[in-house]
Amino acid sequence: MGIEAWTIAFLLSGLLYFLLGWLAFRYMSNRALTSSLLSLHLASPVIVEKIRDGVVLLDVDDRILHVNAAALHILELESYSTGLPLETLFQSSSETAIQLMKTQAGRWDFQQKGRSGEKWLDMSFSPLSDKKGNPRGQIVIFRDITKRKLAQIQLEATNLELSARNQELDRYNWEISNLHQMSSQLQSCPTLEAAYPVIHKYMQMLLPAVSGGLYLCLPTSDYMELTLAWQDDIAAIEGFNCSDCLSLVTGEIHRSGLWEEEKNCPHTAGRPGEVHVCRPLIVDGKSFGIFYCHYHSADLGPNQVQIAQAVIDTAVLALLNLKLRENLRQDAIRDPLTNLFNRRYMEEALRMGLFNAQRTGRPLSIIMADVDNFKQINDRYGHGQGDKVLIKVSQLFANSIRRNDIACRYGGDEFILVMPDAPLASACIRADAIRRAISSQDLEGDGLPCISLSLGVSSYPDHGETGEALIEAADKALYIVKQGGRDRIGTP
Repeated sequence: MGIEAWTIAFLLSGLLYFLLGWLAFRYMSNRALTSSLLSLHLASPVIVEKIRDGVVLLDVDDRILHVNAAALHILELESYSTGLPLETLFQSSSETAIQLMKTQAGRWDFQQKGRSGEKWLDMSFSPLSDKKGNPRGQIVIFRDITKRKLAQIQLEATNLELSARNQELDRYNWEISNLHQMSSQLQSCPTLEAAYPVIHKYMQMLLPAVSGGLYLCLPTSDYMELTLAWQDDIAAIEGFNCSDCLSLVTGEIHRSGLWEEEKNCPHTAGRPGEVHVCRPLIVDGKSFGIFYCHYHSADLGPNQVQIAQAVIDTAVLALLNLKLRENLRQDAIRDPLTNLFNRRYMEEALRMGLFNAQRTGRPLSIIMADVDNFKQINDRYGHGQGDKVLIKVSQLFANSIRRNDIACRYGGDEFILVMPDAPLASACIRADAIRRAISSQDLEGDGLPCISLSLGVSSYPDHGETGEALIEAADKALYIVKQGGRDRIGTP
């Protein structure tokens, strides 16, 4: 064969090998490609240079035999030196990782720092051997997967963000659902006392990072007492004077602590980094308590602050509605001047008391009292002083009754005291004690005249079996007393 024929045959063979290698690379994995290279004995630099992936051939001592142009381009290198370790092609910190990859031959993702920045390489390490199985070295094939890796990282970050948002949405839905349940349960509470456990439950459930308490003003006092507290670490005292809370002084919400220029209320601990909120509870222009909360600023983000405000608003609104309802209920059954029960309530209570007395066979008595010469007091001293006299008498009645007795203002200057389970003799003793108590009071210091009471006493079943009958009997006894000289008690 001539030289030209031999050259043509060599070129055709090389081209055939190149086409077979290219097809293997396009449609087979890196491992399959390596197997094809090995089976076809592709150690020829001519073929290796045609492959678009980076290829590095190593000898049995893991020294570099050949690096193709694609590898130099991917690694952003201009040249290489044969006989050096593979690690010299990569960043200095990669030595340990590459040694591990070579030992555990397989496919790896590898991060490489280049001139243009961080790169991700998909690398495979495969041993080479001859037909007899003797090791001939290793072939390393790698490609730049930076775009794919960055897209994967971005996708994972997006999935994490989406998952976090889904969790946040689930939390929000849970909070809104429980907030609606809280509102519904509070609306069904008949009294303030019934609302306390509901508020305690949902404050702990929805706002575990918020501590606080409900303070209510004691009757006829200027003192706030802790009625309800949530969370174990509440930084609040058991009670304080109304003047110690700036929200009660101003009648507005008072905030203090981090990012707040307002000073702390005297009743708050004022620890660094904490926010304190005092919300006054005001109905009909009168403060009856405060809703106090405090939390560490680092514990609540913007979303938590919003839900906290919604929960607190719901609780406060419910307390205000219940107090207003209670005031309206009291207005319906109480005399506004004396704060004793009114006539309508007394008549209903007397009816129920007589029903129980008839069922149990126990007695029931009533005392009707009238202020002597009340018209002359009004005429001489004025109606303002007359009202003060009625208030003094009502206070005496309120302080002289048992827990189950009912004191009411019957009308004008007349009062009735309903005494369940009290026989006539006991009622007379009580009536005389009230008469002597009012006669012994020195009212001159209050600018009031001396007063006295006339009282009539009747009892079930001796003087009647209905409320109307007992009231009529007591009224007749009272009339007889007033005709006989006043400041006495009498019975039918």
